[in-house]
Amino acid sequence: MAAIATQPVTIPEADLPNLDSISFCQASLDGKLKKICDDFIVSQDPELFNDLNTTKAATALGRADDGALKAAAQQLVDEILTFGETSYDDILGVKNDSSPEEVLRSWRLRGCTIRPYLSHGEAPLQQSARKAFIDSEALMRAARKKSIRERDIYEVVEWEGLVDLNALPDNDGTPPTEASVKEPPQEINHVYEKATTDMVALKLNPQDVEVRKRLNTHNLAIMEHNKKMGKIRRDLYQWIIPFEFFSPQYMEAAKRYKSLDDKPADEVVAKEIDKLKEVVDAKIMTHHFKQSWSIPSASAYVDSSKEIKKIMSCVTAYERLNISTDTDEATKIAAFRSIISRMHPVFAFRHDADEALKRIIPPPPPPPPVSVAHREPRQV
Repeated sequence: MAAIATQPVTIPEADLPNLDSISFCQASLDGKLKKICDDFIVSQDPELFNDLNTTKAATALGRADDGALKAAAQQLVDEILTFGETSYDDILGVKNDSSPEEVLRSWRLRGCTIRPYLSHGEAPLQQSARKAFIDSEALMRAARKKSIRERDIYEVVEWEGLVDLNALPDNDGTPPTEASVKEPPQEINHVYEKATTDMVALKLNPQDVEVRKRLNTHNLAIMEHNKKMGKIRRDLYQWIIPFEFFSPQYMEAAKRYKSLDDKPADEVVAKEIDKLKEVVDAKIMTHHFKQSWSIPSASAYVDSSKEIKKIMSCVTAYERLNISTDTDEATKIAAFRSIISRMHPVFAFRHDADEALKRIIPPPPPPPPVSVAHREPRQV
């Protein structure tokens, strides 16, 4: 088991190679994917799974439509949202003198009760669950304030409904970082490359159903590969694309970028964006995802936005590239690459970036005139 890296990491923004959710959960699998998993599991030795799905809580994600579970989640969410942001004990359902073990068990119970409904169930339940768990981070903030390890926090955030977290050994020899996450094989990297276009689309609209379906398809391909490698139950999910983690991060970042459009010097918003970037970058670096799945820092967003606005206000291509009319070809290319590098961080967050790009790319030269062979008039 692995936890998120505790040291902030930052992905470079200017030199990304190209323009290329909380974890993928069982309840989001389509019928075909679930059947593949179930068929594979049935074919395995039952003894391999004795420690799995041993509690009602551990099967919640497979039963997201269960009325009793849904009602329990709604009741818990409503309770959490009644407390003040700093009522950490109340939010976690513990006392000030509760033992660390009691606090951890309560975090797991409450987190896993709400977790299935971050992306499933009726819209009002999803919205309130996200508010209690992600948007205001009430539950996660309380867990951190009560000194719960990042590893234990993110095991709940990324819980797939396949194991009882309380049944797992507390010390399995894994250090409290995700440095032990193995690099994916080349086949998985190919899937990541194919998925990058959809990850960019997810930034543009984190709730796009069709984009999520395509990302599910990529995850199906990853699980198919894991199945061929002989991996069992939990390991079938290794290397999947956690768009349920990325989606809310992109959504929150987009809101704050919009605020920067109105107030570029807003330091509070800038700090919130950079905090989001730290979380996203840590996830990407730890799990070997594509760097282009990251988000721009506040300063990079502001600088890129200025560049786009400047391009849109210029009349000629020379003005847009900030070069003179007699500039040689090599300098033109260097200027073009420099502008693209500065614009790149915001391509997926500014809808005018595409238009700005079109304005600095010169149109293709007109086709050469078609020569018509001269023919002597026919003599009658």
